[in-house]
Amino acid sequence: DADLLLHVVDGADPRRAQHIDAVEDVLDGLGLLETPRLVVLNKMDLRDDDGAGEAARRDAVRVSARTGAGLPALVERIRTSIVGKNGLHDDENRLTPAHADAP
Repeated sequence: DADLLLHVVDGADPRRAQHIDAVEDVLDGLGLLETPRLVVLNKMDLRDDDGAGEAARRDAVRVSARTGAGLPALVERIRTSIVGKNGLHDDENRLTPAHADAP
């Protein structure tokens, strides 16, 4: 079972809403709609706008894999989404099993 699904979307594609709907249909068919997921709007460097409104509506993270913009925010969102689940804790910015430091 996944703690978090990353749904990476081509943020510059004008049909991105339809693509998101298609993926959600597939997730529904697989019984995964209730699995926590994070929408990642990629290719933000190719958009005419900054996509902030869309990101806010979708509770998404805006990134550019090409430029690296937004990647620290993505890592932080992933970290905050999964710390505390399955016994993970944040050990100096590394996710480690909570029992790793046990004798």
